[in-house]
Amino acid sequence: GELVARIRGLARNLELIASGGSEADDKQLMSQAEELLSIDAVLASLVQSGTTAGTDQWAPMLGRRDLLDATLREARVELARSKETIDHFAKDPSDIGKLRDIPSLIGKVVGALRIVSENEAAAVLDGISAQIQRNLDSGLSLVPGQLELVARALSGVELHIDSLCEEQAVHGDMLKQAQKAVADLAKAPTIATSGWAVVE
Repeated sequence: GELVARIRGLARNLELIASGGSEADDKQLMSQAEELLSIDAVLASLVQSGTTAGTDQWAPMLGRRDLLDATLREARVELARSKETIDHFAKDPSDIGKLRDIPSLIGKVVGALRIVSENEAAAVLDGISAQIQRNLDSGLSLVPGQLELVARALSGVELHIDSLCEEQAVHGDMLKQAQKAVADLAKAPTIATSGWAVVE
């Protein structure tokens, strides 16, 4: 059916990109991501309805609400994994290497948010990822104050995503608080992993 053809077409496109046989810019990659999430939403709807027959009726692109739900569902999962990783690190913040997966995890959430034009929320996460990447590159750990700011910013974005998922009124102050936390994060002092000496 048409849905199967779409899945095969997406697989071919992604294989070409992965093998280097096709160059893809950000716009093309975003288009592929939208198609993937749309298919994900179709399959989720099929599972929830308990039917596997007549799938051609699901083949057309779903509406914005369906795409939004599928995208934000993926964002929630990756954001939860990010928070879990950071919570694990907070128990022993002497090893910054525990956060090596954070830029990748947060990058997935950022991509999902940009698909649904939630660019301000994506920018907050970009700020967190960039700071953690700088710490990873320099071998510097995060002080408790920085961890608190990261947690505050992530919680703000999480609440924002929750409000979108539940179709509640979006409260701008959630993002404003998260944005302030990220701005403060960039100015907070850091300490070296080795010896825990304060870096001026």
